[in-house]
Amino acid sequence: MLHEVRLFWNAFLITAALLGLLFFESVSANENQVDYRYVINVIDSNRNEKINIENHSYKSIIYTVKVEIDGRKKYRARIGFFNSRKEALQVLSETKKKYPGAWLDTVKKYDQLYLGKWYSGRDMRSESASLKNTSLLMDKKETDKIMEMARKHIVDHEYEDAIKLYTRIISRGHEDFKQDAQEYLAVSREKNGQYAHAKAEYLEYLRLYPTGEGADRVKMRLDSMLLASAPPRRKLEQKKINDSVLWSNSGYVTEFYRYDKLRENTTTVEKSSSASSMGLFSRRRSDASDMKMQMTGDYLLDLNNPDGNRGRLTSLFVDYANRPKTASIRLGRQSQTRSGVLGRMDGIWADYQLHPQWKINLVAGHPVNYFESNQVQENSSFFGYSLDIGPFNQYWDFNLFKIEQQVDGVKDREATGGEIRYISPAGVFFTLVDYDTYYEELNKVYVVSTMRFGERGTLNLIYDRGKAPYMLTTNALQGQPYQSIDKMKTIYSENEIKQIARDRTSEITTSSISGSFPVSKDYMMNLDMTITDISGTPTSAGVIGTEPTGNEYYYGVQLIGNDVLFKRDTVLFGVRYTDGSTYQKVSYSASDSMMLNNKWRVNAGLYYELTNQTNGAKITAIKPSCGLVYQYSKALHLETDILYENSSVTGDTLPIERQGTSFNAGMTYDF
Repeated sequence: MLHEVRLFWNAFLITAALLGLLFFESVSANENQVDYRYVINVIDSNRNEKINIENHSYKSIIYTVKVEIDGRKKYRARIGFFNSRKEALQVLSETKKKYPGAWLDTVKKYDQLYLGKWYSGRDMRSESASLKNTSLLMDKKETDKIMEMARKHIVDHEYEDAIKLYTRIISRGHEDFKQDAQEYLAVSREKNGQYAHAKAEYLEYLRLYPTGEGADRVKMRLDSMLLASAPPRRKLEQKKINDSVLWSNSGYVTEFYRYDKLRENTTTVEKSSSASSMGLFSRRRSDASDMKMQMTGDYLLDLNNPDGNRGRLTSLFVDYANRPKTASIRLGRQSQTRSGVLGRMDGIWADYQLHPQWKINLVAGHPVNYFESNQVQENSSFFGYSLDIGPFNQYWDFNLFKIEQQVDGVKDREATGGEIRYISPAGVFFTLVDYDTYYEELNKVYVVSTMRFGERGTLNLIYDRGKAPYMLTTNALQGQPYQSIDKMKTIYSENEIKQIARDRTSEITTSSISGSFPVSKDYMMNLDMTITDISGTPTSAGVIGTEPTGNEYYYGVQLIGNDVLFKRDTVLFGVRYTDGSTYQKVSYSASDSMMLNNKWRVNAGLYYELTNQTNGAKITAIKPSCGLVYQYSKALHLETDILYENSSVTGDTLPIERQGTSFNAGMTYDF
C-alpha cells in the first residue's frame, strides 16, 4: 500500500508541475486570452496589399497571413482581436463601408501567433506570416506517414487519436497534406460526436478551399451540421429544415503487394503476400436524428503459406443519436479507448446528456481478441459507467469511470479512474489514472503536456507508468498450454491463477521530453530524450521469468529543411543514440522527398546503424530506399517503394552476412 501511495504522490507532483508550466505560459501571454475569439477578414488577394483602416479605440491590429486556397497562395488582411461577436460586428459594419467584401471570422491557427504577440504589446502592423514558416516540424514523408496512421485510426473508429494526428498535421505538417487533413479533422470530430467543433472545422475548410471536389463534399456535410445546430424555438429556421433527410455514403478500398527476400550467409528465404482492406460508411441525417452505419475489415493473403491467410472484421456497428444531441447509442463491433475500455469490443455504448456540462456513459459487451476478431468471446464480458464533466472555463474537461470485467466466472479486471484534459492556445495537458481495485495495482498513470511558445517552438513532456499488459486475470494464460481460464481452473485455484497473472505482468516506466524549434526561415530542429525502465517477472507455473532492464536511454536530433536540394523538396537529417542494458546503438538517417509536379512525388532515403552488444557482438547495417507516389486523382493514388539492406554481425558470435530486399506496391481508392 505504501508503494501505491508513493506512486500517486509522484503523479500528483508531476501533474502539479506541468499545470504550473502551462499556467505560467498562459499568464505570460495574457490572463484574459480565452476571451478573444473573433477577427475581421478584410480582403483576400493574390498579392500582399496594404489596407488603410482607421485605428479604433480598442487598439486593434492589422496583420496579414499567407494561406493556400484551392491550391493557390493567397494573402489575407485581417483586423483583430475581439472578445464579443457584438463588438466585432460593429467594427465590421464600419469596415464594409470601405471594403464591402469584408466578413467576420473566428480566430484560426494561423492567427494564434499574432494573438499572442498582440497580448504582449508588440507592433504587428509591419509583419506578415507565412504558414510555410510555421509548419516545418514535419517533412512530406513524415506527414504522409502520419496521414496514413490517422486514416487507420478512423477505420478502427479511434476518432480521438485521429483528431490529434490531423490537428498536428494542420499546425505542423507539410502544405501538400493540409487540405485533406482539414477535411478529415472535421469528419473525425463529427464521427466522435463533437458537432460544434466539426462545424467550425467544416467552415474553416470552406474558407480555405471554397471550390473544387472537396468543397462539394464538405458543403453536404456542413448542411447536416447546420441542421443539428438550428435552435428549435425559431419556427422560421425549423420550417427550412422540416422533413429534410440527407443520406451520404462513402468508403475506401486498399490493395498492397509485398515481397521480401532475405539471404543470411548461404540460406535464402522469400516471402510474398497481398493485403487488402475495405470500409463502407453510410449516414442518414434529419432534423430529428442522426444515424451512422460502418463496416471495415481486412484480409491478408499469404502467397507462400495458405495457412497464414487471415481475414478480420474490424468494425461493424450502427450508431443512433437524437438531434439536437442529448442521447446516443452505438451497437456492434467498435473500438473504444474511453472510460476504462481497452480497445475493440463487441457490445453497446450509450450516453445521455444530463446537463450541458454533465454526461453519463454506459458500456457493456465482450472484449475482442485482435487475432481472432471474427469470434465473439462469450466467455468474457464487461460492464462499466462513466461521467463526462465539462467544459469549464472553456478549456477544462474531466472524466470519472468504473468498469468490471469477468472471464469464465472469475474477475478479469475491476478498475476505477479518471481523466483530466486542458486544451488552450498556450498548450495542452492530459492525464489518465487507472487503478485496479481487484488486484490493488495501479494499472496506468499517464501525464502528457504540450507547451506552445508561438514562433519560438513547442515543448512536449510525457510521463507514463503502468502495467504491460494491463493487469488482467487472463494474463495467467501466457506461456500455458491452456486456451481458457476455465480449463486452467482444473489445475490451479483462483488465488493461484491470480498470483500467476501478477507474475506474468511487468511494469514499464517511460519519461520523455521533446521539442521542435525553428532554426531559420526554412529549417526546423527536433530534439528528444526518452528514459524507459521495464521491471522483471518471476519464474512460476512453468514459465521462465524475465530480467529487469534498468534505465535505458534514447536520444535523437533531427534537422528538417525545405527547398534544400531542389525546389519544393523536404530534406531530413537525423541522428539517434540508444544506451540500453545489453547494447549501445547509433544510427544516422537522411531522406529527401521531392515533388516533381502536382501528381508525382519521389522519396529517397539512406539509413546506417552501428550496434555494440555487451556480449562482444558488433552489428552494422546500411539501408538505402526509394519510393514513388502518383496521385492519379483526388480519390485514387498509387505508390511503390523498395528497400535494400546489407548488414553483418561480427565479434563474440558466428559471423553473419545478411542481404535483404523489400518491395511494396499498391493503391488506395476513396469513394
